[in-house]
Amino acid sequence: MWNARDFTPSITGNAGQQDLQSVMSHEFGHHMGIGHAGPVGGPPGCGPLLTASTMYGTSSSGDTTGRTLEPDDIAAGSIIYPTMTLEGVVVDVANGLPLEGAGVITTVDGAGYYTGPVETPNGSTYERPGIVGVIPVQADGSYFAVILKNPIDLRVEYFGYQSILDQVQYLPPGGIGLTQAAVRDFQLQESPVATFSEQYRFCIAGYDFCLLEVVAISNKVGTPDTVFASATTIAGGFSLDLPANENYLVTVRPALPYPTVQYLIDDLDQAGEQADFRLNPADVFW
Repeated sequence: MWNARDFTPSITGNAGQQDLQSVMSHEFGHHMGIGHAGPVGGPPGCGPLLTASTMYGTSSSGDTTGRTLEPDDIAAGSIIYPTMTLEGVVVDVANGLPLEGAGVITTVDGAGYYTGPVETPNGSTYERPGIVGVIPVQADGSYFAVILKNPIDLRVEYFGYQSILDQVQYLPPGGIGLTQAAVRDFQLQESPVATFSEQYRFCIAGYDFCLLEVVAISNKVGTPDTVFASATTIAGGFSLDLPANENYLVTVRPALPYPTVQYLIDDLDQAGEQADFRLNPADVFW
């Protein structure tokens, strides 16, 4: 991150030491493809004698005022020298299988950072992208993130499963090389199934059928776009088993001349829910 031998960093603006924030800005310039000398993306130079360097003159001594590191900057710096990390696995409690696509959510924005693999977009620089907020669960059920706030509250969730709340408490920072690695493994329980049934009655014989679409709108990690979509006609009504304690939008599209109707299920109760539609045909102009 910096040349600690020749340019001792300071976070308090000590005279004769390199301002830590400006040094980080300098190094992030390299991550963006700016070398010490030459064109952007070109081979970097080295050493204080390169007075025409592109990035050499962008750090200063002593002054820490007027500079702000954005969350992504802090995340990238912390990946190099992490103070606190969080890792573990998320699995189905019934069978132990990994729940790929589940999310470990930090309830405080910016508290946890997930970073992907190192990339070399132009062949000469190295970047490590960051995602703020939701720590994704990988195919093997594992997750990993650098943590910047202490303590940190977590919510582990996946559509169709009961969420888990947890808090992780760390000790005071111990310094570079003394990373505190907290391990939290989570076993999610599937939500009980509730039955949603619907009946619709029409005023004209021969039109007792429709097309049906049920969309999950819970906004939980892993929420599918469509839970159930009927490609065939359904006469009289239907009965559908859905994960309880989720939100759904039901759209019924009867045959003409009946209008399309929608029904909102707010937090489907475990006891189930039933809707009864009595539809009048739309006005038809000849």
